[in-house]
Amino acid sequence: AALSGLPDPEGARAATEAFNRGVLRVDIFALRADGRADGALTPLLGDTAPALLAGQRYLLEVIVRTLGTLGHEYTQGTVDSNETWLDVTVRAGDRVIARSGAMDDGNTVDPWSKFFNVYMLDRDGQRIDRRNPQDIFVPLYNQQIPPGAADLTRYAFTVPADVHGPITVDAAVRYRKFDTTYMRYVYGAEYVNVLPVMTLATDQVVFGGAAIPPAGSAIASVVVAPAAPAAPAATPAWERWLDAGIAHFRVADRAAGKGQWAQADQAFAEAAAAGRVEGWIGRARVALRDGRIDEAASYLRTAAEKHPGQLPWSVAYW
Repeated sequence: AALSGLPDPEGARAATEAFNRGVLRVDIFALRADGRADGALTPLLGDTAPALLAGQRYLLEVIVRTLGTLGHEYTQGTVDSNETWLDVTVRAGDRVIARSGAMDDGNTVDPWSKFFNVYMLDRDGQRIDRRNPQDIFVPLYNQQIPPGAADLTRYAFTVPADVHGPITVDAAVRYRKFDTTYMRYVYGAEYVNVLPVMTLATDQVVFGGAAIPPAGSAIASVVVAPAAPAAPAATPAWERWLDAGIAHFRVADRAAGKGQWAQADQAFAEAAAAGRVEGWIGRARVALRDGRIDEAASYLRTAAEKHPGQLPWSVAYW
């Protein structure tokens, strides 16, 4: 409606937003110590929240999951010009500590943001950015999320030494039909992108309340997190673990393992311990990709024995 001038553009926008409601879930899932991907893990943020030490570096794991109403990759379609990204803000009160996914004065999204698109190249290595599919040669990356799958993004941040109050982390998945680069081909280099931006999913975790530093500590302050609302409230713990397993599996699979299979296996093991057959199947898939064939067979036998009649086609396939 914003492009064509059709009657009742606000009504069309509202209908579009309603149609896309429930297609994604974003979960600020875990915190890792020392800003490292293999740092000590505190999972299920929102249900439990650790103390954050001022001056220390941390790593957030943010998971985006496609849900049952989506029957194809997100976004599919014109993925070279669709603009959909992860917008994450870490702040203490009104002070922004870290940000990824912001828009500038021209409504251009920070190019270092995490996009769920396909970055397509022509034969000269230039991006396909003006809807010129005849020049497509090879994708630099494809960060779409398949149906029923999950994606992992890691964000590192350091707690400033002078922070003495709550720290809030907000995450949102946003979508806009065309990015600013493409729109400026149409309207000129000074164009401000006014196309509507939909927010498809949000999550928030609050780490809050100042505390006295430990005795003998050289750290300026300690930020202590009380219990925060579950994130997201309607998602059980086993499903969040399963999402984490799927997301870590896809990261490890793209990187040919690189030592990350253990993180996927850990997440699937938690889902299995919660009584879910999907967890055993996930562990079997990890073992298969990691070359541990006997273990994979054992996990599949356990899935069949512990959960007879549940997902028998998946057990049989693997």
